[in-house]
Amino acid sequence: MRKALREAMLRSLLRDRVQFVGEGYLHLRAWWRDAEILAALGPALAGLFEERPTVVAGSQSSGYMLGPLVAVHLKVGFAAVRKAEPGQVSALDSAPLRDGSVLALDRGAVGPGDRVLFVDDLVESGEQARAVRALVERAGASWIGAAVVVDMGEEEFADVRALISYDALR
Repeated sequence: MRKALREAMLRSLLRDRVQFVGEGYLHLRAWWRDAEILAALGPALAGLFEERPTVVAGSQSSGYMLGPLVAVHLKVGFAAVRKAEPGQVSALDSAPLRDGSVLALDRGAVGPGDRVLFVDDLVESGEQARAVRALVERAGASWIGAAVVVDMGEEEFADVRALISYDALR
């Protein structure tokens, strides 16, 4: 099946099976329960960028699920980026977030010569993607970009690509 057709089918599934709770809060876990959606997410997220990574990174918690789906599809490894309090990351390289927490990456998880694709469930402000990019570049690796399922539409970034926009789900 052609890539464009697969992507259109996935976007249709995402729209048909989306759930909102409360005041328009996107309930992503409903998608994670759907085997058809899970099977399509790895290839679709991997296809958002032409450049082939040597490693896929994902942040806690949805990135820990989505990242390996993409990594397995691309036949590369996965680097886990965890959220932590600043005092809990002495053995890790970290980048601060506005809420006072940090994103942390094991030293050696990525390094010179690596090309890193970051994967996450959604992008709002782009803060996490920028923090992971800083970690990747400090490690001497190359940043490909961030592949996300949903773009919440709050800001535009050249290096962030999404399968679907929040507005398209409404």
